[in-house]
Amino acid sequence: MDRRQLLPAAMAALALASGAAAAALENPIVFVRQRPVETTFATIADIFGNFTSYDPREGQPVGGGLYRLDPDGSVHALVEGRRIAVRDPEITWDGREVLFAMKKRGRGRWQVYRIGVDGRGLEKVSLFSQFNDWDPAELPDGRILFLSDRLRWADGYENLPEGQLFVMDADGLGIEPLAINPSGVFNPLLGSSGRVYFTQWDFHDCRRRIDQGNCSLDVNRFLLWETALDGSREGHPTFGSHSLFDFTGGHVQVREDPRRRGTFFATLADEFFTFGSGTLVWMRPRKNGDRDRVRAITEDVFRVGPRNRAGRYRDPYPLASGELVAAWAAGPVYDSDDLPTPDFNLVLVDRATGAREPLLDDPSAWLLQPVEAAARTPPTPDRGTAIPGFDYAVINARDVTHRHRNCSRVTNGDCQPRVRPGEAAAVRIFEVDRRPNFYRDFRRYDDPRQRLLGSAPVQPDGSFAAAVPAQRALIWKLVDEAGDVLVEERFWSELAPGEIRTCNGCHSKHNGRELRRPNSALLQPVNLTGRVVDADGNGRVDLLEAAGKFD
Repeated sequence: MDRRQLLPAAMAALALASGAAAAALENPIVFVRQRPVETTFATIADIFGNFTSYDPREGQPVGGGLYRLDPDGSVHALVEGRRIAVRDPEITWDGREVLFAMKKRGRGRWQVYRIGVDGRGLEKVSLFSQFNDWDPAELPDGRILFLSDRLRWADGYENLPEGQLFVMDADGLGIEPLAINPSGVFNPLLGSSGRVYFTQWDFHDCRRRIDQGNCSLDVNRFLLWETALDGSREGHPTFGSHSLFDFTGGHVQVREDPRRRGTFFATLADEFFTFGSGTLVWMRPRKNGDRDRVRAITEDVFRVGPRNRAGRYRDPYPLASGELVAAWAAGPVYDSDDLPTPDFNLVLVDRATGAREPLLDDPSAWLLQPVEAAARTPPTPDRGTAIPGFDYAVINARDVTHRHRNCSRVTNGDCQPRVRPGEAAAVRIFEVDRRPNFYRDFRRYDDPRQRLLGSAPVQPDGSFAAAVPAQRALIWKLVDEAGDVLVEERFWSELAPGEIRTCNGCHSKHNGRELRRPNSALLQPVNLTGRVVDADGNGRVDLLEAAGKFD
């Protein structure tokens, strides 16, 4: 493809800045060129609300596109225009195409597209333009993971700042949900384990007024989660619940390290006023979440704060060469009115030392979200544990008294009371009734409204079980005979149709060992689904029979 003129006279700057650094590349780099935004809260470069903002024309300005940097230093436009904006490029497994999201005009909705790495064959994948679809990634069978606001938790409010995880066929049909957390899902990818990894924003705020102090259970975290392709999963974050110091951010823009499978690069970023940038980190999830550790690759700008002189990073992507390509801008991590708008450009980062080398610069625009155009070997997908043919699920714990007092042992411990044997009477299970109202009205910061589905009794051996609706956001509370709350779950959970999820117990030990208990409740779960779960009337839940639990 011929080199094209970028938006106002930027090609000369781009080509000049690439220089010798680009010559060290083994493969082309596809990246986004975006008009800068002066403010950071809920705008295109931020963490949450970044696909709608409060004013899409201002917070997601058009004028930019999708480009390719070749190892010889030349830059080629794949898709560009004054009335479009582009985001979230992802290379297909064969290395030949780019999946990405694009919107047309300032108030346009994001839609998934594909185009050849050579710039040929632009094709729209999304078929339903009334919704926003973005952040696509290809599965080995050709289906596409993506985020969408099509669930529309709310009451007609159009600018929903959260999206959920879906999968669709390559032709845009066959759409199914995989993760429906009401606070939002970000940056899905298929890992070497065959499971889908993603960042999930978990919002929990006990306040009824903005001037009221936080309670000990408040959490506002961006943590790493995972799911199988049928939506079945563990009920606990993959990484971060007991390793983040107490601030309103977490791990975003996560990428797996191809040289050490099962480990990840990410940006540690605060939710507020950072343009979605911060410190590049490397992390290794462990079965014992108390022992999770993060290694900072670049300077920990949140520890340094306003004294930071190393700049701020975002969008790390591990290259075949072993280096990272990322976006970088000079200046302290937190934005303020007396600071200029950051100028994000592409750099190469040494994963061992954090040393930075300029790669591509454009003084007139942001350069973001670089990905390497190279073929990769797809993993074998994890199809999950759910049993087909059922439209409900079963949630179960072996012993709700199996707890671990870890307040002084981990960075962000769980300080709820330890439950004594015989003290817990029931588990109350709720589902989300509407989306968090604090998006609309910052005078109220309370949680999403919870609708009680019912209660499951705690058996003498400490176990409980319930048949619950599938693909609904659920949360639960452990109560005593008087109805007083003993343990309150912080994270919303959802179960796949036909899933049976069993854990050790409410906030059980995080050491990875599975301690066996009698678990008498599993064979007699309470039905909270509102539908028949024992079609033949033999006193056994059909899903448990199909799973062989009575054998």
